[in-house]
Amino acid sequence: MCLKPEENHSIPEETARIARSIYPKGNRVMLLRNTLGSIYQDSAFADCYPKRGQPAEAPWRLAFVTVLQFMENLSDREAAEALRTRIDWKYALGLELSDPGFHSTVLCKFRKRLVEHQAEARLLDVLLEVCREQGFLKARSTTRTDATHVLAKVRALNRLGNMVEAIRQVLEDLSRLCPDWLKQKVPTEWKTRYGYRWDSFSLPAEKDTHKTLLLQAGQNAQRLFKELPSAYFKLSSVEFLRQMLLQQYLVQDGILQCRDSSDLPPTSQLLASPYDPDARLGSKRNTQWTGYKVHFTETCEETAPLLVTHVVTSKPNRRDNMDLNGIHGALEQKGLLPDKHLVDAGYVDAQLLVESQEQYNVQLIGPALSNNTWQAKEANAYQIQDFAIDWHQQQATCPNGKVSRYWKPALDHAGNDIIRIGFSAKDCNSCPLRSLCTKAKKGARYLGIRPQAQFEALVQQRKALDTEWKAIYKKRAGVEGTLSQGVRAFGLRRSRYIGQAKTHIQHLAIAAAFNLSRLGH
Repeated sequence: MCLKPEENHSIPEETARIARSIYPKGNRVMLLRNTLGSIYQDSAFADCYPKRGQPAEAPWRLAFVTVLQFMENLSDREAAEALRTRIDWKYALGLELSDPGFHSTVLCKFRKRLVEHQAEARLLDVLLEVCREQGFLKARSTTRTDATHVLAKVRALNRLGNMVEAIRQVLEDLSRLCPDWLKQKVPTEWKTRYGYRWDSFSLPAEKDTHKTLLLQAGQNAQRLFKELPSAYFKLSSVEFLRQMLLQQYLVQDGILQCRDSSDLPPTSQLLASPYDPDARLGSKRNTQWTGYKVHFTETCEETAPLLVTHVVTSKPNRRDNMDLNGIHGALEQKGLLPDKHLVDAGYVDAQLLVESQEQYNVQLIGPALSNNTWQAKEANAYQIQDFAIDWHQQQATCPNGKVSRYWKPALDHAGNDIIRIGFSAKDCNSCPLRSLCTKAKKGARYLGIRPQAQFEALVQQRKALDTEWKAIYKKRAGVEGTLSQGVRAFGLRRSRYIGQAKTHIQHLAIAAAFNLSRLGH
């Protein structure tokens, strides 16, 4: 299908007359059209369409319908029905009253087109540009960010269930592509074993039986790979099964064995479902889920509307601070970098405090992780800040006046740059204040500190939240209300689609729906 851009987005006279007679004061959808215009232009999506073919449905309308759909939490069918029957939607989209609209599958194809051309962010970015032109959005305003978990559109399965479903998915694909080969090579009993969905069976209660069935599934998968023609190795279901076989089993002395739970890959790599290969296992405190994590960034100025400016859909097992630099980089490209960025403790570490200030001129405001050493918990014990650090001479002086003998750059367990500082064992052993410094009966005291810029930023951050930043930081709590509204009003908690890319489209559309909803009041 090709694109023939519409230049005339005006509202038909009869549609406007009837809509205004029914809604003399207008409703939310009509007010948005009156305030922001048509928002989207066909030219914003021109690169997503070929130059030849039958005329496609106007993408500016499809984008507008997509956002309205999430603003009212409608399915594709309900959105298509609203377009056919609701006068306020016809008014907003500039349609004649007799216009029949389009089939609901057009919305699905539009989302697929956006994913294929990596154009999904335009659902939000174009709206933000309109808001900027209208004066609702300004650069260098205070911004806040938080994240919440998102459930994938798949059922969480255990190890055995995932293997059975992965094999069944391969067999279903092969039954369509090469049914004759399948009849010749696959044992008859596999029809009973893998012919039905895993939730059709009762789970074995005995652990030994469960492990036996898991090993049997691995052996069947191994046999399938030995028999399978190489031409079918490129199938996505076959590739998924291959990765499952590597993750769940190992071969010792030529014999296939199940991996112990302790020997499984980390959750960042562990596949969670054959029906959504992008979904991963996540946990936060007492919450465990299969799916994704979404980060919402919004403005929080008292004299302007609260608008969502950026959305990140990530794997659930990534630490929040791993996405902060990406958020700042995206806001910089949009010209929406804040002066102050309010975040919770998950986004704060010493390196990010420095990088946010030096690279983006953004003041990161949030509680730094507290010092969990025993010295910090015991009164009068000597903490790192009680030592005088001489960065130029590369030495530290302890509270008893002794100078360090060891200073060496190193890496901690997370790969962060630190400096190892050690004192003389002779000085420490004879020190009358030793019990306040270390619990070791003998030997020297050692310190691990961040490089100077990070060390000083971390110390300042811990002090500042108890003083002048306390009043400013109170605004951060509002983003939790935004996430709560997203879950309850816009269906943010559960993904409607399969895969991280399409789930990200959902989150972008929800973010745009947030903004339209707030501007419409």
